[in-house]
Amino acid sequence: GLRPAFNRCLWRLPARIYIMAAVMRWRGGVALTIDEVMDWMVTDVADRVVDINHHKMMEAQASHAGQFKAVPETRIRNLVVMGSIGAGAYGNVVRVLNRWSGRMSALKIINSSQEFSQSAQDEQDVVKFIYTRMNSARGRSTIEKNFKFNHLCAVLGAFTYYKHTCIHMELCGPDLYSIIKRHGRFPLSTLRVIAKHVLTAIAWLHSHGIVHADIKPANILTDLDTRQKFYVADYGCAYMSSSLSMYAIEYAVTRWYRAPEV
Repeated sequence: GLRPAFNRCLWRLPARIYIMAAVMRWRGGVALTIDEVMDWMVTDVADRVVDINHHKMMEAQASHAGQFKAVPETRIRNLVVMGSIGAGAYGNVVRVLNRWSGRMSALKIINSSQEFSQSAQDEQDVVKFIYTRMNSARGRSTIEKNFKFNHLCAVLGAFTYYKHTCIHMELCGPDLYSIIKRHGRFPLSTLRVIAKHVLTAIAWLHSHGIVHADIKPANILTDLDTRQKFYVADYGCAYMSSSLSMYAIEYAVTRWYRAPEV
């Protein structure tokens, strides 16, 4: 019942909650009453009770090989699924809400079947490498501003959830393919801007030894607000040029966008 679950959660409460509360009260930086601290603790316990109750359901959804069924309100770590953005043979992309910050973002959940395991691991490695490079070069800027400056869709993290590789990304606007289908061709002035932004992104990737290998309208996203800035996304086919192989050459670029010589 609820009581045993509550007791289990109470004993598993991280010590940092108590320590943080004590430090804030001691420093006087935040005026927290005992009641406020208790409310904070009870809310955390309630969340953990819900997590325990949903654990078996999540395991049933995600532990089997195949596509993860991320229905609305599904919890994935500190993220809550709010709706679907798109899906394909590789898996699906969903819109998620960060329970701690209240921020909306996107999460790519890759199919866990054996045929996608190696490519999923490669994508996770590339994403972590990009994140590390952006973080080390940020200086006084934020890592997300570095991504935007180089016209790459910001990567917020990568992790494995019940054997599914998950890529956590900034939430952007629609991709160029969707816009073209709905509104037709872009004027030449817009194409110049798109070309400049995409080439800026490719130049950064190449300067760090990364080949994107799948540049196409569906992988070029607009910014969420003005729709006048464009960002390269999706590193599912990307690889490090130092590990160039016949496999990478053979499968580079979605078939319908390959250059004749490829």
